[in-house]
Amino acid sequence: LSARWQQTTRLAWTASLGRYFRIPTFSEMFGTQGLVIGNEDLNPEQGLNTEINVQWAATKVLNVSATLFHSGRDDTIVTVFDARGIGRNANTGSATIQGLEFETSWSPTSAMKLKTNLTVQDTNNQSNIIAFSGKQLPNQSALSAYVRGEYQAQRYLTLWSELNLAQERFYDLGNFLPAEDATVINVGTQWQRNQWSADFTVSNITDQTIEDFNGFPRPGRSFSLGFSYQL
Repeated sequence: LSARWQQTTRLAWTASLGRYFRIPTFSEMFGTQGLVIGNEDLNPEQGLNTEINVQWAATKVLNVSATLFHSGRDDTIVTVFDARGIGRNANTGSATIQGLEFETSWSPTSAMKLKTNLTVQDTNNQSNIIAFSGKQLPNQSALSAYVRGEYQAQRYLTLWSELNLAQERFYDLGNFLPAEDATVINVGTQWQRNQWSADFTVSNITDQTIEDFNGFPRPGRSFSLGFSYQL
């Protein structure tokens, strides 16, 4: 259920209310790459989502959006790690997730684009187990940010750079195993002409050590080159 109010030609408000339902993924039920133990007895997540959004076209080249969100969930699925670094998927029971998302889109010229996203959220585990109640849900960042800039250097060639930031997250339900803050910078180029396209990407150019799973770091700096043809 959603309602929209176009207050002015540049300012619009939207409010929405919806049921939430998510079945467990294959990897959550049966494990993945030997890093996490699956759980075939997982129940689907379900709950209620509410949002209030405001969109403002500040100028012809700048758009700003802010969203206040709240989600109440039952049978929340999380990945938790024990002291040995072994992960497993489990239903934690009830939880609430609420926060603010702020987005901007700026195009100062036809060749330049800049997009930003900042999300601040509070995840509250409402488990019946006292040791976990009121704690932050595992692998959910309290602060995350995304910035991407694009420049069309030539008619068929685009240069881009992006930054991903994640702070204040934990590996476990009791919040005893904090994850290190992560800042990843990627750069790349894209060439596209007719049905052909080519992409070259340098990921994690600062070669930062990042662990999505406790004790299992992702690759550092990496390079990728891809070609595609659209039929």
